[in-house]
Amino acid sequence: MQVLPIFKESTLKCLEEYIDVDILNSIEDDDYIDILKTNYPFATLDIFKAKLENNSLALDKLSSEYFRLGEEGKYISFISDIYLKNNNSCIIHTGMLNANMSNNIYVMSELDLIDKHIFLNLLIKLYPKKSQYFVIDDIDLLRMIIRGILREYFQAELYFVVKPIIIFSNFDMSLPICCKKQEDYIFYEKLANKNDLFFR
Repeated sequence: MQVLPIFKESTLKCLEEYIDVDILNSIEDDDYIDILKTNYPFATLDIFKAKLENNSLALDKLSSEYFRLGEEGKYISFISDIYLKNNNSCIIHTGMLNANMSNNIYVMSELDLIDKHIFLNLLIKLYPKKSQYFVIDDIDLLRMIIRGILREYFQAELYFVVKPIIIFSNFDMSLPICCKKQEDYIFYEKLANKNDLFFR
């Protein structure tokens, strides 16, 4: 019988060797997006090449659950590729395991069946946890998190540290990303394009 995947506890300290401390400190600031845009290679990962205007017909697509679910595979493929390039490891910063239990019950009711099993296992083994940093070393666990982020059930940052990149949760399938180096930004932009996604 396969054992369900689980987070391994981590700390902010373990990121400091790989991600600039200035980046990590910026994330604690309310205006972190503006700070990161100014100081680091930064973009928004999106299914559209350019920011949508208020009167764009494409906005109607984003309100369609059918459309959104159909686009999830692109993000899962791209972030899974990043995971593989980073030695099958990712650090997640999330408050999901110390969230209100009624919120977690709602989230679980909305998840796909396999994701329900994974999420329930996390809650059984780890809830409540004061720590907000965990290592993800299982691809199924990562994919559950990605789906939860895209469906706006989870707020989290995903840190990949071998070839550093941070992916932030956000709304409307537009995920801010930040790299430490321009060469990594260029590498990941090409990888996104291969998955029919864009940095804008």
